[in-house]
Amino acid sequence: MPRRERNVFVVDAGGAHTGGFFQNGSVTNATFHEMLEMAFIINRPWELHRWRADQTAELVPNDRASGVRVYAGADGSAEPFEDDFVGFQAAHVYPRAYEQLFEQEGLRRCVVEDDEEFPLDPSTSAVDSVRNGLLLAATHHQRFDTYRWSVNVNDGYKIVSFFPDIFGIDGRVLAPSCRDRTDPRSVPDEFFRWHFRQAVLANVTGAGEPIWDFDNPPDSDVMECIRNGPEPEKRMEMELVTRLRVLI
Repeated sequence: MPRRERNVFVVDAGGAHTGGFFQNGSVTNATFHEMLEMAFIINRPWELHRWRADQTAELVPNDRASGVRVYAGADGSAEPFEDDFVGFQAAHVYPRAYEQLFEQEGLRRCVVEDDEEFPLDPSTSAVDSVRNGLLLAATHHQRFDTYRWSVNVNDGYKIVSFFPDIFGIDGRVLAPSCRDRTDPRSVPDEFFRWHFRQAVLANVTGAGEPIWDFDNPPDSDVMECIRNGPEPEKRMEMELVTRLRVLI
């Protein structure tokens, strides 16, 4: 398991370390508040303060910082040239390992395509729809699947890197073609919001949750992937809870 590097640390009033993240530069005050609301259950009014070197606390306003946004390709850095797709892969936004949950939550409604060129095959799972996919460079695909970066719909589709930004994608904005509401092949906001929330939960709370790869290839042995992956006992527990919830 990779060690999560952090340069922003969250502590409670008693000084206990409760979480944090790595700030590459794209996370605004508003996004930081949004992330904390996802990561923690707080049942009373709360404020966020910045601890200064002189041992005093400064209130962090819940506003949106200004900045220049750079439009980039679907992977945050490049787009394939004409028909040269070598090095690019199709990535699921909502993992195919959660196919059953995808159907149970009624998310099929988000991927009913009207595009005659890419119709949804009735025999194919809706989780494999083109509307649940992004074309990413292979490296970015792997890091997207493991929640090292995600897309924040509420901040203008800005890319947030939760790990040190070695590829320079933090703060870039998802290509318009991936989020054009008039294009029946664009990714619904619901999927991006789901992925961003999982990234926050995996990286911001406490020491961070285990990072597992849920984008299993078609016809792969899921049990074998779990056994050979990190923390198989916890992963199996999570799978049982997820798959049995329909029977409860």
